[in-house]
Amino acid sequence: MNIPDLPVNPGLGSMFAKAGFATLLTLLSCRAVDYLALSGAMKRGLTHPLDSKGWWLGELAWLGLLGLFELVTGTWLFSTVCVVVLMGALAIASRVKEGVLREPLEFTDFILITNIIKHPAFYLDAVPRPLFGAAFLVIIGLVGFIIWQSTTALTPRFVGACEMVVGFGILWGCLRHTTIMGRNDFTRHTPPQVVTAHVQRHGMLATLLGHSLRWMEPRPASTPDPLNLSLGQEALPDLLLIVQGESWAEPDQIFTGLPQTPVPLPALNRIRSEPSTWWGDLVPSGFGAYTMRTEHGVLFGLADSQLAHRAFDPYMTAAEDIACALPNRLARYYRQRLFIHPHDLRFYNRDHLMPKAGFNGLVGPKAFQGAKSCGPYVSDKALGLDIMRRLEGYNPAAGRLYIHAVTMENHGPWQAGRAGAATALDAWLMHVRHSDDLLGELDQALEAQALRGHSGMLVFFGDHRPAFKECAPGRSPATRTTPWLIKRYPPSNDAHPDQTVSKQNVTLTPAALHKVILEALLRTTTARASEAAQ
Repeated sequence: MNIPDLPVNPGLGSMFAKAGFATLLTLLSCRAVDYLALSGAMKRGLTHPLDSKGWWLGELAWLGLLGLFELVTGTWLFSTVCVVVLMGALAIASRVKEGVLREPLEFTDFILITNIIKHPAFYLDAVPRPLFGAAFLVIIGLVGFIIWQSTTALTPRFVGACEMVVGFGILWGCLRHTTIMGRNDFTRHTPPQVVTAHVQRHGMLATLLGHSLRWMEPRPASTPDPLNLSLGQEALPDLLLIVQGESWAEPDQIFTGLPQTPVPLPALNRIRSEPSTWWGDLVPSGFGAYTMRTEHGVLFGLADSQLAHRAFDPYMTAAEDIACALPNRLARYYRQRLFIHPHDLRFYNRDHLMPKAGFNGLVGPKAFQGAKSCGPYVSDKALGLDIMRRLEGYNPAAGRLYIHAVTMENHGPWQAGRAGAATALDAWLMHVRHSDDLLGELDQALEAQALRGHSGMLVFFGDHRPAFKECAPGRSPATRTTPWLIKRYPPSNDAHPDQTVSKQNVTLTPAALHKVILEALLRTTTARASEAAQ
């Protein structure tokens, strides 16, 4: 008996061939593009051994993205081009960022888009003008090309929908359940310095998706340890002044090996040499940027390990941790709590966050209208005059005064000609000296208040180092340090809380500095209470 031939759709094989070729080409191209993003890190030896299991996360992410473009455009190869161009743009952006800030692109960077639109000079000056122009033309051309090349074909859209569901669906399962992969970096606490390893293991797109998924997971609100300064609280400093210096670092420490004249910071060196001063190196988690990480660490006292994936931009979720904020914890003892920053307080949502954190007074750019600037921003001199005016007007009857100030003068980008400086480096050095002048003036102002019977405590620290190529390469803590110091008025000879002598350089994270500030206040009250008991 003859068996009749089954009908074969000649277009079916062609469809699978096109879909398979587009998929293979996409996966291989995206893997190559990811290595472009990592090439800068590879040159500095910052990459990690390959993990074949982790590769599948990248492939699944790219497959899902390819399916999305096929669903939108109804084409095969053009969808591949769209995916590769998009991943290439991300790779270039990541390479530029990694070259300047030593971190690849992260999911929180996309939140900055609104800030980039409002304040382009803050961010785009780090991007070479030809590269920025080329990227803009590519985006416009790609959008137009997508519209032109899109078809009404249903078959590619059906296949694309299947690829998108399979790719993103399995990826989501792998990211949510570690047993599927046997190991999953995204379940661990992820300090910003190890993102490069994740990109190498899993690909950039899978890393972005994995970190954002972990970031969205619910987390119980942080609760601080009980703070009881009641014992001897009458001995608390009347004036608590905490100043965060923008891009404040020691030139002789970060530009080692350069043939240049040493840049002295006389106020810093003088105060550190005093026996009662606590001082050392601060280790911010970021280099060249990320003011909000240091600011959050000092204000809220939460380490990167506690924040996990929220550490990339802790202010995005800081409202969950307001109970830990220093002004809230000190509200019982400091009736006047001011946050002073001579720039747009909408940055990092400070205008809404700081009142929730416990500040009952915000001083923003309106208070500095007409004030002296140095370069494009309000000068440290003007900020210092505002602070000293408030110290001069201190009235004990109004309650103790806590001022938390964030300087702005030394914010980048630095360029030749800024405030008359010959080079970009000269501009930064000039601003650093001005910050040192501010430190000296505040020290003298608090000493004068102490002579009037108003005790005080000064905390001064840098938020991060400047993003200069001349800075030492690498990502070790030693390449990110900035100075910190604590001085009390009148002076006290209490030992450092870590039981180290005050002249020894003590290295702290911003979260640890938060605890040291509280320890300094606590030691003041207990020491004075002990004296009174005797």
